[in-house]
Amino acid sequence: MRGVRFALVLAVGSAALAGARPVRAQDPDDDLTSSFECCTTLLYPVGARVVALGGALTARSMPDALYVNPAGIAAGGGDELRAHSERTDINKTTSLAISFGLGQIGTAAISYWLLDYGDIDALDEFGNETGTIRYTDQAISATYATSILEHLSAGVTYKLFMRREDCSGFCGSLSSAGTTHLLDIGAAVSVPWVPTLQLGVAATSMGPALQVKNAAQRDPAPTRVRVGVAYEVLQHFHADSTLQLIASADLQRGVRAGIEPAAAVGLELIMDRTLFLRGGYASGSGQGRGTALGVGLMWDRFDVSVAKSFVDYEVSTEPFQITFAVRF
Repeated sequence: MRGVRFALVLAVGSAALAGARPVRAQDPDDDLTSSFECCTTLLYPVGARVVALGGALTARSMPDALYVNPAGIAAGGGDELRAHSERTDINKTTSLAISFGLGQIGTAAISYWLLDYGDIDALDEFGNETGTIRYTDQAISATYATSILEHLSAGVTYKLFMRREDCSGFCGSLSSAGTTHLLDIGAAVSVPWVPTLQLGVAATSMGPALQVKNAAQRDPAPTRVRVGVAYEVLQHFHADSTLQLIASADLQRGVRAGIEPAAAVGLELIMDRTLFLRGGYASGSGQGRGTALGVGLMWDRFDVSVAKSFVDYEVSTEPFQITFAVRF
């Protein structure tokens, strides 16, 4: 059975890679690759738990790890709907994910993610309004994860990413769209001789460059390699298993030269597996960096979490994110 699971992971990953072809054919001698990465909005944290822990979930096994390390959902165990919503003064982000327990062969998930920058006016050469342009980033993804060995899990996610500038009215050449295919792969290990120690590794957003219609250059995918560790520390001080404190840390690095490495740390205090108090810090730049705090409540089949990031982004308010989940 474990050999079948491993074969399934390889088959899904191979099929996704086979479909990840460049959007536009390019002459090998014609180097139009941009120095700027595409799709960097995929690096934004998704989920209140992820925000609150600074993104340090590479080694954690839980549904919230779906967008960080696909191997994290291998032990999902049931069917679930999970929704995330984030609002700032310049954009709105919404994601929906449905996971399915597949019994002994693992867990599968389908998700949709939308970042909406809203509308701007399209103007002609005289400054007259001629239409409205809506800027959005969207991603549809499919994930499969399974336990290959007793202490080893693996997962793979295929993502179809779309960047759109949709016009209502007349916008001339301002309206455009681009699509690319991306792949996440990951593994998670629980260390049997060190109770509660978990390790994780993932490579995310691997794939061809994004070519937007009428753009002069292709922008390479924002591929990142992540390694993480998580450990429950209260076992050394408190014998009551109803109270846990899980410390986690991540290191993240881009595969292209000039990408700044980033680190993240997070603490999660769990009270009777019902109340969750979270805090974290992430270095680097962009949305998701800095200090964040959050709280979660799990009751029966329901899971609700909120998180707030405390960073001055200069051009927007700090993100506030809420997550709601229900098991079927």
